Amino acid sequence: MLALAPHGARSRRWLREKLWPGKSNVQSSASLRQVLLELRRAIGPTVNHYFHTDKNTVSINTDHVIFDHQRALDDQSLAATAEFHPSNLMASIDLADDLYMAWLNGERSAWARKFELFGALDQASLRLQPSSEFPVIALPTVRPRVTPKAALNVRIALLPPSVAYPCPQINRLIPEIYRLLAKSFADLGDYEVIEPYLPASAFWSGDLPVIGPQQMEADLCIGVYLNGADGNQTVTLALVQGRQPLPFWSSETHITSSTASSMSHFLFPLIAGTVDAAQNHLLSASDPDGDSLIHVRALARMLDLSATDIDAAEATLRAEITRKPTAQAHALLSFLMTFRVGQRFQAEDVILIEASQYHADAALALGPDNCLVATLCAYVRSYLFGEHNAAAEQFERALRLNPTYPLAWDLYAMLNAYTGTPVRALRMANWACELAAHSPQRYYFQTTRAITACFSSEHQVAVEAGEMALRERPSFNSILRVLVSSYAHLGKLDEAAAYLLQLRQIEPDFSIKALRDARYPGLDTEGGRHFIDGLLAAGVTQR
Repeated sequence: MLALAPHGARSRRWLREKLWPGKSNVQSSASLRQVLLELRRAIGPTVNHYFHTDKNTVSINTDHVIFDHQRALDDQSLAATAEFHPSNLMASIDLADDLYMAWLNGERSAWARKFELFGALDQASLRLQPSSEFPVIALPTVRPRVTPKAALNVRIALLPPSVAYPCPQINRLIPEIYRLLAKSFADLGDYEVIEPYLPASAFWSGDLPVIGPQQMEADLCIGVYLNGADGNQTVTLALVQGRQPLPFWSSETHITSSTASSMSHFLFPLIAGTVDAAQNHLLSASDPDGDSLIHVRALARMLDLSATDIDAAEATLRAEITRKPTAQAHALLSFLMTFRVGQRFQAEDVILIEASQYHADAALALGPDNCLVATLCAYVRSYLFGEHNAAAEQFERALRLNPTYPLAWDLYAMLNAYTGTPVRALRMANWACELAAHSPQRYYFQTTRAITACFSSEHQVAVEAGEMALRERPSFNSILRVLVSSYAHLGKLDEAAAYLLQLRQIEPDFSIKALRDARYPGLDTEGGRHFIDGLLAAGVTQR
C-alpha cells in the first residue's frame, strides 16, 4: 500500500481506515502500531534506511527501494506473466470491505492503463471486470442531503429567442445555444437557470426578446437574437437586467454556409464570453463577502495565485461544505490542495494529498456529470498522482459535457505539454485563451499558452503570451522562466539576461538542479529538454 502511494507515503489515518475499517480509532491505532513494530523487526537494523514513521505518516524511502510493479513497466517479459498482471495486484491482501475494494479496484485499473500506455501488455489482455473501471466512492459523510434549493443562488433567465428570418439552420442552432448556456451556468454551482417560458420551437420576428413574469424576477437575463438568411447568419447574445429589455452588453458571431457543418464550434467563444461577462457583472454588483457566488469567487481567488486569496478561498469552501456540501465545493477544495502541496514534496504533504483525493471522490459522487467537477478532478489525478492516462480520459469527458469551458482546455493543455505532446498542448492553450477572452483571469490562460509555446519551440508566441501575463503578474516565476528560455532561443540574450536577473530576485538559488529538485513536470520530454537548453543558453547554471 505504501509502494502504490504518491512518493511512497501514507498518513496513519488513511492506513487505519483501509486496513481496520470496522474498528474504533483506539483499536485501529493499536493494530497499526503492532504491524509497524513487526515490520521493523522483520527489516532489522537497517530499517531507518528504507522505512520511516512519524506521528502522522508512514513512508518508504523510494530512493533506496525497487518496486516490482514499477519494474514490470520496463520489462515486458515480467509484465506478460500472471504474477504481474494488474488484476493480481495485491491479490494476497483480501479484506471484505467495500471502501477498501473500491480503492484496490481503482489502483488495478490505473496500473492496467499504465501497462497499456507503456506497451507492456496489449489492450485485450488488460480488460478488467466492469466494476473496477473508475469506481466512484460514495462516502457516507458527503451523500447529498435532501434540502430545498438554496435561496442564495443567483437566478439567470434565458429569454425566448428573437428570430428575424427563421430557416432550417437556425432551427438546428437554437436548442444548442440554450443547452450550452444552461449547462455552463448550472455546472458552476451558484446559479439557478430559468429556461424560456415559451417553447424554443415558437419563433417569431421582432427586435427584442419577450420578458415574462419569471424573467422579471431574475437577477440577470440573457437575450438570444438570430438574424440572417440561409448561409449567412448573425447570432447575438445580450445581457439584460431588470424590467427594461434594452441590453447593456452584447456580443455576436457570424456563421456562413462554409462553416455550417460545424456551427456549434463557432458558437463556443460566444457562449464562453457571455458566461464570463455575466459573471463579471454579477460579481461587481454583489457583496464580495456575501453568501452568493461562493464557488465562482473561490475559483477566481485561487487563479489569482496569491497566498491570501488561497487562504480566503479555503475558508469559504470549508464553511460551505459544513453548511451544504456540493459537488463544486468539494472539487474546488480538492483543486486548492494542489496549490498547498506545490512542487516540492514534503512528508507533511501526504495529509494534503489524501485530503485532495477525499474531496475529489466526494465531488464525483455528488456531481458525476458536472464539467467543472470532471475538469478539476482530472487535474488532481494528473498533478498529484501522476495518472496521466486516466486524467486524459477524464478531461475528454469534461469537454464532451461542456466544450465551452476554458479551464478544461487550459488544464488539459498543461497535461499534454508535460507528457510529451506540446504542439497539441499549444493548440489547446490557444483555444482556451480565445474562450477566456473576457475572463478577469486572462493572465492565467496566457501563462499556459506561454509554457506550451516554449515547449513547442514557438518562442515568439511564448514571448508574446508571457509578457502579456507578466503585465498583470510581474513577479510570477513560472512566466519569468519561460521568458528567459524563449528569449535565449530567439538569440536575444540581453532580454534573457534582464528577465533572469528579475527571476533571481524571486528565486536566488534558481538552477537546473533546483528545477529538477522541485519536480518541475515534463523536463525529460523533448519539449522539456528544449526548455532547459534555453535556460542554459541564458546563463542558468546546472547547480
